Amino acid sequence: MRAPYFSNVFLLLALGATLLPKAALAEGGPKPYPACDREPTSADISGAKGAYEAGQASFNEADYGRALLYWEDAFRRDCTAAKLLLNLARAYELSGKKEHAVLALETYLERRPDAADRASIEKRIENLRAQVAAETKPVPAEPAAAAAAATTAEPPPEPAKPTEAPADKPKPHRPAWPVIMTVSGAVVGGIGLGVMFDAASTLQNVNCTDAGGVQTCTAFPPYSNTDQEESDRANAAVVQRTIGALTAAVGAGFLAAGAAGWYFSWKDRRSGASALMLPVVAPGFAGVSVNGQF
Repeated sequence: MRAPYFSNVFLLLALGATLLPKAALAEGGPKPYPACDREPTSADISGAKGAYEAGQASFNEADYGRALLYWEDAFRRDCTAAKLLLNLARAYELSGKKEHAVLALETYLERRPDAADRASIEKRIENLRAQVAAETKPVPAEPAAAAAAATTAEPPPEPAKPTEAPADKPKPHRPAWPVIMTVSGAVVGGIGLGVMFDAASTLQNVNCTDAGGVQTCTAFPPYSNTDQEESDRANAAVVQRTIGALTAAVGAGFLAAGAAGWYFSWKDRRSGASALMLPVVAPGFAGVSVNGQF
């Protein structure tokens, strides 16, 4: 009947043997931070950011003990985030563990020898050491005011923020004139082609020959008009065809200018996308050909 009693006693003793070293470690002095001899993985950085944010929330609530747990875990995961040591030093100082704060600040200066705030941090370490010495020795009644002035808390350093990806650059302004040029060129070119086709249709129904300086014209199919009327009609159609050709050429020029504008001002150089737009003019068609990568 006594076996369960003794088994429970042995279980309690074993549990106490495992917990006593941890309690003694928690009450002991600060231990140096391990050397930072490896690069953190993406999982380490992600976990460190989460632990940092949780510690910041606890620090804002004046729960410095919990903030220390989170920030120590964040620094263990990503030892390259040296500014976390400044956060740890402030939390240790507010928790009354000034020796731990001194160790955190000294480790920060070792890992950031070119820190811009080195002078102020060295002054802060000197003040913390003076506070530790004052707390371990009896303080005379008269210098109490001087000791209180030396223990004036410094403002907390700016918390280290996780690295964020740079914001995308704003897209460049894209002018509208290439669109206007292209549409105008297509319209003008279409008008010119229409005029040319109408003149060609007229010339197909008139047959004019020039013999000895006398132009003789015959209509197909036969019309009641005289040869002179058919000759004038044919000459007008020739002039009309010339005007149509010039108009189509002007439209093609507008199309070419618009295509060049699209290529040079609408090209997205950041993503590597490019496009080449060329005017196309053919019988019965006027438009733009697009070739490129997207």
